[in-house]
Amino acid sequence: MVKATNLIVPDFENGSNSTKGVPVGWERKELAVAGILGDLIAPISEPTVSKGYFVAADPRVDALKKDVEALKNKISKFYEDTPRIANATISSLPTDNYELMVPLNVILKMYNDETIAIYPELELYGEGTNEMEALNDLKDEIIDLLEDLDGVPDSNLGADPTAWKKILNTILKPCQ
Repeated sequence: MVKATNLIVPDFENGSNSTKGVPVGWERKELAVAGILGDLIAPISEPTVSKGYFVAADPRVDALKKDVEALKNKISKFYEDTPRIANATISSLPTDNYELMVPLNVILKMYNDETIAIYPELELYGEGTNEMEALNDLKDEIIDLLEDLDGVPDSNLGADPTAWKKILNTILKPCQ
């Protein structure tokens, strides 16, 4: 059995409370039977009065409170650093030279201070302080890539740029 040594019991001889703890040999069972422990089975963190008896704070509870607070801070920091992810669709481009043949499905990664729009098929991304800025930047990147690759013969391009050029020619058409 565990000795309930964190209790402060009345000192009847001096008319005050003693901080010396439970008399040696008193165990939890005897305290409960005597009515001293009552409903104080769980540790407490603040000094309390119960049934006229003062119960001292358990330092283990304070240590657990600190551990729980540290864990809450770590979890909060984790969620601050983890982006929210959403999908968006680009249905037009900010140019009169090209039009989209099909809507483009993009991924948005939203951090606290920055948003990134990603079009994985072309390995392109746009960034901004909000979703609209990131999408507009991505639209500009798509146009820039098309214009960069448009005049270059496929034989002068590597495997990835050749694949990008084919994708761009499939999703975009020049305006007349």
